[in-house]
Amino acid sequence: MRFHTCRSLTEASGWLEKVCALQVSQSRPTLLTKLKRRFELDWLLGDFHRFLGIFFKKNEVFIEGVCIPGVRFYPPAIQTELYSKRYEGAELSFLREALMPDDSVLELGGGLGLLSSWCGNKVSPNKVWVVEANPAQVKKIQELHRGMSQQIQVISGAVGNDPDGKGTIDFFFGKNFWDASTVKDESNLSLRSLKVPIVDFAKLLQAKNPSVLICDIEGAEFDLFENISGVKLESIRLIVLEVHSQKFDDAKVQKLLSYFLTLGFSVQHHHREPHVWRLQRQPLSLQSSI
Repeated sequence: MRFHTCRSLTEASGWLEKVCALQVSQSRPTLLTKLKRRFELDWLLGDFHRFLGIFFKKNEVFIEGVCIPGVRFYPPAIQTELYSKRYEGAELSFLREALMPDDSVLELGGGLGLLSSWCGNKVSPNKVWVVEANPAQVKKIQELHRGMSQQIQVISGAVGNDPDGKGTIDFFFGKNFWDASTVKDESNLSLRSLKVPIVDFAKLLQAKNPSVLICDIEGAEFDLFENISGVKLESIRLIVLEVHSQKFDDAKVQKLLSYFLTLGFSVQHHHREPHVWRLQRQPLSLQSSI
């Protein structure tokens, strides 16, 4: 697997320029790129599985040992990702390489529950925690965990900065669950909103002490890490982060990258999905003892 890595602030500009260029090219692929991608083996197999899933009306999909139920009730775009088994592919490839049996995992933005359940098969399920802001998705994630006979704690709320623990925030959601975020997409006029509780990030880190952080919160990652600039993420050695740079300018992305580099993380992006980053370092507790 090919990765592009950034390890220092001096490398940040060039690395980020490459990542942004890849994101633009993938968001607006040429006809030649589409044809080339279509004839790659994994895409051909993905399309074949999708055809079989739709033709036989399969209501369950197994991805790396995790059973995802109720597939027929999802919108077509989500069905395609599930039947072709490309859903969360970049994140799984990073976790497959880096997750250790003694890790503890905190996931921000639970999606369908695939990643948390997969992690629960690799580490102890009572060392995996999920924070999900969408109440409807909380139920789906819990249903998946029950089907996998896992007791994984799912916390309902939007992660943020709220030391008093009494705050709420507007949460916007649409037809596809990946449209949902605390950051409103002004171009999507079909979004609805509701108030959800804020789960204080600093307190959550202190209580759970995770070694691995998975984060896919649809653009809210910029405000989250900007508002905890004093938090060093002491226990965390690995972060798998989806960066929604299309919602913000380059300065925001540069600031986010600089924050992690300052904390000693090396940063890689996935060669096929450049918006998915892997950040890795030794935990600060180990660094201080060397």
